[in-house]
Amino acid sequence: MRKAVLAKKSTRYVLAISICVVLTLTTISLVSGRPFRLGRLPDNGKTAGCGTCHVSSRGGGKRNSFGQDYQKIAMKAGDKYTEELGKMDSDGDGSTNDQEFAAKTHPGDPKSKPAGPDPKVMLAKAIEKGKKLFKNSKLGKTGSSCNSCHPGGGTSGGEMMGMPIPSLKKAAATFPKYKTPAKRVITLSQMNNLCIKMVMEGKPLELDSDEAIALAAYVTSLSNGEKIKVGGK
Repeated sequence: MRKAVLAKKSTRYVLAISICVVLTLTTISLVSGRPFRLGRLPDNGKTAGCGTCHVSSRGGGKRNSFGQDYQKIAMKAGDKYTEELGKMDSDGDGSTNDQEFAAKTHPGDPKSKPAGPDPKVMLAKAIEKGKKLFKNSKLGKTGSSCNSCHPGGGTSGGEMMGMPIPSLKKAAATFPKYKTPAKRVITLSQMNNLCIKMVMEGKPLELDSDEAIALAAYVTSLSNGEKIKVGGK
C-alpha cells in the first residue's frame, strides 16, 4: 500500500516537473520570437512570417542568418530595421536585405533570391539610349551629331567636305581595324570617340561608361545578320 502511494506521488512529481519545463520552454520561445517584430520589417512579415528571422517558421529557437544580423543590429537600435541592416546581404546570395524584401524573397535563405533583370530588356534599353546619343548634337561643339554624317540613324550614306561617307549597316562587323587617323588598331567604341573628337570637337566618352557602351550597342545593332569581317570595309 505504501509503495503504491509513493509511486503515485512520484508520478505527480514528474508530471509537475514536466509541466514546468514545457511552460519554461514556451516562455523562452515567446521571448525569443516576439510577433511584434514582424511589424518592424519592410514587408511586415508577410513573406515568411516568423521564419524571416528564425529557422522554424513558427518562430522562437535558432535564428537564421538574417535573424542573427537583426539581433546584432536592429535590436541594439531599439528593434528598428536600420539602413545598415538593409544594405547587408545576410544570406550571402548576392542581393541586399533591402532588395530581398522589395522582391518578396527571403533575406535569410540563400536559395531564395530576386530574379535578375531580363537581358533582352536591358539590351533594348541600351540600344535605344545609343540611338538618342547618335542624334545628339550636344556631344560636341560644332552643332553636328553622328547622324549629320550618317543620315537615317546610320542606315544611309552621307557626305562630308565633298567626300562620300558610307552607311553604318556593316560597320560594327569590321572592327577592330586599323585606322590611319589613330595610327593604330582600334575598337568600334574608340572609332566613335575619334569621330566625336575630330568631327564634332567634343570630349571623348569614357570607354566603360554607359554612354559609350550604349552608342556602340546601337551602331552594332545596325550590323545584325552581317558576317564578321575584322579589318574589312
